[in-house]
Amino acid sequence: MGIASPDASGFRKQLGWHIKEQTPSWRVTITPKLAAAIMERNESDEWKNRPSSERGIARFARAMQQGRWLYTAETIVLSTTGRLLNGQHRLMACIRSGAAFDALLAFGVEDEAFVVMDTGVARTAGHIFAIEGIKNYNFVASVCRIVRAYTRDSNWSGNSNPSVEQTPDNDELLDFYKSHPVIGDSFSAATELHKGSGFALRWCGALHYLCSQKSAQDAKTFFSAVSSGIGINSKTSPAYAIRDRLLKNAMEGPSGNKQGDTYMAACFAKAWNAYRDARPMRKVYWRHPTQNPNESFPRVK
Repeated sequence: MGIASPDASGFRKQLGWHIKEQTPSWRVTITPKLAAAIMERNESDEWKNRPSSERGIARFARAMQQGRWLYTAETIVLSTTGRLLNGQHRLMACIRSGAAFDALLAFGVEDEAFVVMDTGVARTAGHIFAIEGIKNYNFVASVCRIVRAYTRDSNWSGNSNPSVEQTPDNDELLDFYKSHPVIGDSFSAATELHKGSGFALRWCGALHYLCSQKSAQDAKTFFSAVSSGIGINSKTSPAYAIRDRLLKNAMEGPSGNKQGDTYMAACFAKAWNAYRDARPMRKVYWRHPTQNPNESFPRVK
């Protein structure tokens, strides 16, 4: 016996019957009304589920609204006593989005099983890229995350902890890579810059990709000079200014004046733009968004 019509009157009684009989799992279309009925069993005076994550609910709801939510056979679990053990974020997202989704509804699990649920290793974007056979998958996934944010918002601040709406799910990030497959070609130059300056590899890759899209030859020359110092003949060279800035920043200790990756990436972009404009540069700074007046994250030329 399955819950064939979740919105029909009496589905609360159907849930009670399944809990009592401890029936096997069934694939069910979870509507907002059914989700609300199941959520009534989420907490009581005797039972408290884990605190919900607003970020997780918002992300799930966005995927449901956009039609990207797929059936995965991941279960909504009700215990032998009727307590909701697994699925609260999906149910809350369903209610918020107003969109139905399919899931397995499982019964007959002991209450004590709750403490070992959802304790596995989360599947990251890097894992998904690896499954797709993408070379240097962790690097490519992290570079895609930066480049996607940069290309989608001309006023992007470089924020590494964006809002839910700006944070891509793994499938969205993979789609972005498939439309920008040459991102992986930046691995070699990014690795050299990382080794030569101590700058974060993901940012080295993102900057190389963005710069090489403007001029592959200029990117090759500029990145090589910054990575090795070879070919820098003047202290007014933009390559010298950013290399000196990166090396000094890498040497700063925890109690020093060490700047974050986004700050250094903005400085790199400014130095690149000076190089492209053939302008001299002695020092490079960035007035980040917390300063007044501030500067937006530079757009590479």
